[in-house]
Amino acid sequence: METIYDHDISDHELMVLDKMTPGRVIDNNKQNYLSSCSQDILFADLFRLYNLRGDIIKADYYFEKIQDNTLTYLLKSI
Repeated sequence: METIYDHDISDHELMVLDKMTPGRVIDNNKQNYLSSCSQDILFADLFRLYNLRGDIIKADYYFEKIQDNTLTYLLKSI
């Protein structure tokens, strides 16, 4: 499964994403991250990452992969 760590995420982007996800930690520890995420959360984080980068096409690509309706509803406000 692809994650934010497979997309050359910077320390600054990790810090910003961590602030966007209350209740869980996003840091340099990929194993801890993977153990706390569902597939939809992985896609949501990729969506957030590409939104931060201003790449709306890639952000939308990952948004469309999210199956959880509640999560997509919450992400639409970003």
